[in-house]
Amino acid sequence: NSNALSVTGANASLTVTNSMYIGRAAQVSTGNRLEISNGGTVSANRIEINHAGNGIDLLSGGRLEVVTLVGSLSVSGTFAPGMSPADSTISSNLIINSDGLLEMELGGTTVGTEYDRLTISGSSTLDGTLQVLLIDGHSVSEGDIYDLFNWNGGVSGTFSTLDLPTLSGGLSWDTSDLY
Repeated sequence: NSNALSVTGANASLTVTNSMYIGRAAQVSTGNRLEISNGGTVSANRIEINHAGNGIDLLSGGRLEVVTLVGSLSVSGTFAPGMSPADSTISSNLIINSDGLLEMELGGTTVGTEYDRLTISGSSTLDGTLQVLLIDGHSVSEGDIYDLFNWNGGVSGTFSTLDLPTLSGGLSWDTSDLY
């Protein structure tokens, strides 16, 4: 109970190649936190939050990269689903706060291997910024479709800011199906 792991400060990082557990599944434990802030970065294939009262504090200046998150996430730092790029999931709720940034990468038109997609099983509450980045020299062509989100539990709010790459050749983004 009441254990904390803090990844904070410039160049502070934690990489988890398999799974990270916050709290114990076999018995109720509470107050266990993973705090990411002030330039700290956590990269993980899977993070599992066991029991209410345990969780992740993704604070200003922190960065989280995770493929599978079992639990809920409230974002006040930078959340970058996947580990460049991936088809990622959150098994519960997602909140993007006004100071939160959700970063999605486009490096081609194949979901999961060339561009990010995020599936949220619970409710999604949006504010903050959606930032879309072009990676691996990818350029968008007319007719390209990127299915960035599966909002399985519904969406309330919208992103305050859409930070989308500038397109060439007279192309523009159609975000009418974003939400």
